[in-house]
Amino acid sequence: MNKTKAPMDFFASNEDVEKMEAALLLAPQDHAVQLELAWALRQRDSQRALAMSETLRTHVLTPAQSLRLDLMQAEVLGLDGKLLESEALAQQVLQGFMELQDDLGCADANLQLAWVVYRYGEASDWKSFLQLVINSCEDATRRHFAEVALLAMDVFQNLNSVRSPWEAYIGDSVTCHIAVSCAIQNLQGMIAAIIGDEVTAISHWRRGYTEALASGQIERAIIIANNIGDSFANLHEYHTALEWKQTTLQL
Repeated sequence: MNKTKAPMDFFASNEDVEKMEAALLLAPQDHAVQLELAWALRQRDSQRALAMSETLRTHVLTPAQSLRLDLMQAEVLGLDGKLLESEALAQQVLQGFMELQDDLGCADANLQLAWVVYRYGEASDWKSFLQLVINSCEDATRRHFAEVALLAMDVFQNLNSVRSPWEAYIGDSVTCHIAVSCAIQNLQGMIAAIIGDEVTAISHWRRGYTEALASGQIERAIIIANNIGDSFANLHEYHTALEWKQTTLQL
C-alpha cells in the first residue's frame, strides 16, 4: 500500500496540538492543518472537531480527507454510545481507504472497528482487526499500539502467556510514542491488579492517566481513573477512591 505523504499521529501529543493551533492562526484557510487539528481534537473536544469537519466539508477535499472526516465522525458516534452507527460508518471508511490503498487510513479504520466490537464483547473480531494492523500497517507506532491492545485482551484469559511479550515492551515505554507508552502503563497496571499488587497498579495507572490526557485519549483516561479508584477502594482508601471516581465524571 502507499504511504500517506504527511502521516497523522493516531493520537497527537498536547505539544503537537499546540503547534497545529499556531499553524492554523498563521494559515486559517489551510485545509490540511484544519483536518489534522480536527482529528487530534476528536476526543479532546468532540464538538469543536465536528464543527471543524462541517466547515471543511463545504470545501473541495481529496477522497482521503473526506474519509478521514468520516472516520472521526465514526469515533465520536462510538463515544456517544451509538455503536451500530459507528461500526457501519467505520466499515464504509475502511472500504474507501482500501480502494485508495491508504495504509494509515486502513490501520486507523481497523483500530476504530476493534474499539467498537470490543464493546460488543466480540473478542475474536477484535483480535482480527488488531491483527490486521499488526500485519499490514507500515507505521511502527500504530503496530505497537495494536500489539499492546492485543496483549491487554489476552491478559484476562491467560496471564502467563502474556508475560514474555509484555516484558519486551517494558523498556520501550521510555522511548516510544506517548500514546503507546500510555497503553503499556495501562497494561502493566492491569497485570499488577490481577495479581493483587494494588500499589504497583496505581503507580502504573497514574502515569498512564497522565499520558492519556497528554495524548488526547480521554476515554482511556476515564477508564484508567476508574481503575485507580477501584484499587484505592481495595486498599480501603475510600476517600481517595471517591476522588478518582469523581474525576471520571469530570472528564
